[in-house]
Amino acid sequence: MKRLMKVMSVLALLLITNIGFAQRARESRGAEMVTKMTARLTEKLTLTTDQQSKVSDILTAHNANMKVMREQMQNEPSKEEKMKLRKASWDKLDTDISALLTVEQKPKYAVYKKQMKEDFKANRGGKGKEGMGKDFNDEVY
Repeated sequence: MKRLMKVMSVLALLLITNIGFAQRARESRGAEMVTKMTARLTEKLTLTTDQQSKVSDILTAHNANMKVMREQMQNEPSKEEKMKLRKASWDKLDTDISALLTVEQKPKYAVYKKQMKEDFKANRGGKGKEGMGKDFNDEVY
């Protein structure tokens, strides 16, 4: 009986530890995504230091919003409703970033968004990551 209790205690401890690591990993991926996305937008759009800071803040807020939405949507049975909420969040992100851009940066951002959408569709279409990370049409820059 004591041996069974020890085994159960060890298993419970391992389970709790794994959950903690998974949570920290998700949070660090979010922060890493903000950093990478800010750097990518800076490179593609030639963001100023002020714009970089604001984009980083917008992306951080977006991540926090998505985290809350994921928690809320766990009990949401409707796939359509989940899709509406996600789209609204992404639309807000797009609107907030667009509002920061200059007239010269907006066409570059449109090309960037189009390419990201194409890459996402290619990746979701079962073609792997072969389309990810491609540079955009040099004519635009």
